[in-house]
Amino acid sequence: MNKPKKKIGFPMVIRPANQGSSIGVAIVNDQAALSHFEYFINRAFFREVLLVSTWQSFTPEERLQYVRNITDIRDGLGFPMDGNGQTFYHPEALLRYLNELETATGQIILESHWSEQCVIIESFIHGKEFSCIVLRNEDGSAVALPPTEIVKGSEVFDYRSKYLPGLSRKETPIKIEEHRINAIRKACAHLFDFFEFNTYARIDGFITADDTIFLNDPNTTSGMLPSSFFFHQAAEIGLNPSQFLTYIIRTSLEERIRTSANFTSYPSLLKQLDQKIEHLKTEQKSKKKIAVVLGGYSAERHISVESGRNIFEKLASSDKYQPIPIFLTGSASQHELYQLPINLLLKDNADDIRDKIKNYMQHPVIEEIKQICEPITKKYAARDVVFEPRKLTYEQIAQEVDAVFIALHGRPGEDGEIQRRLDVLNVPYNGSSADSSSLTN
Repeated sequence: MNKPKKKIGFPMVIRPANQGSSIGVAIVNDQAALSHFEYFINRAFFREVLLVSTWQSFTPEERLQYVRNITDIRDGLGFPMDGNGQTFYHPEALLRYLNELETATGQIILESHWSEQCVIIESFIHGKEFSCIVLRNEDGSAVALPPTEIVKGSEVFDYRSKYLPGLSRKETPIKIEEHRINAIRKACAHLFDFFEFNTYARIDGFITADDTIFLNDPNTTSGMLPSSFFFHQAAEIGLNPSQFLTYIIRTSLEERIRTSANFTSYPSLLKQLDQKIEHLKTEQKSKKKIAVVLGGYSAERHISVESGRNIFEKLASSDKYQPIPIFLTGSASQHELYQLPINLLLKDNADDIRDKIKNYMQHPVIEEIKQICEPITKKYAARDVVFEPRKLTYEQIAQEVDAVFIALHGRPGEDGEIQRRLDVLNVPYNGSSADSSSLTN
């Protein structure tokens, strides 16, 4: 216990060597926290030591809560879980096994079926944490997209902060000077080439106050929720998730042709994909334009953004429809409508989108990256892609789209108000009529 303290000092980080960086991580800030050293080590190994006497002392409610906690990957071990030579796949099986220990003594060691063989103890890095997507450009060069700063609500960007809304924010690009942003991008692109990564990678790291850059977590895959870093940064150059995935698939096919000894089927797949990409571009003018209205001013505006994003993506991958994201904000007396660029559509929540609209400005680094990535966007992005929010009226929407998909939760989507305004302009929309919707007001 004293050796890490002498060599590393406080604060120190204890984390798994091979698992994702968001689980099994502990920060030891001082001598008092060091008294829990064994617990932190076990946590990094995805191991739990349970004294049988402790289990026997639990009430039935406490036993249920213990099983809930330990089977939750966010705080515990998840499934499958091993213990005493058995493998558990369901909470009821684990609870049944533990309840059979009424006359036993000693301890039980529970551990994840995919537990670690070693852990890392390292110094805590004081600095800004970032994540940067690096792509293989059309000419074969590595290009780093604008790095995203992770603004955390706690010291650790853990599983909850990473995947649950509201516990962290993403700022793209990271809020530092241009030359420091480009230093991060250069370092990430260099690592991408050094490791001979193909197609894309996500590289995480820190930049300190003295401009030291630590790249501590390269990933050859990435989370792919609509608002993940992966899509968040691609949106800054004008690619929606469907378009970015098409780029990934096509570039990967080219890579398999280049590196595989048995690639007989790949050229035909690549040809089919190229034909489909070209077909989508030529058919774009004939697609029906659908305004996807999301946001609102009710307490449900954030879930409305999630719904709207999902609807946008489903329609964007269609060969019949061209979705146009429209963000609604303001108040019951004054609706404010904005056509969103894809990078704003993928912001964290409705309030973040609203604030970005009001304070919108394009970053010089992003402008530079857009120029570098033009060979990619020319092939995969829509011809009429927008990069700035555009204020609209209901009358303009009526002139520019064929129909409206209302993705609003709460007012003014569920009280009949937006339906009435669209009825006046003879704009088709989904769902119930204005009168029916007003019944839920």
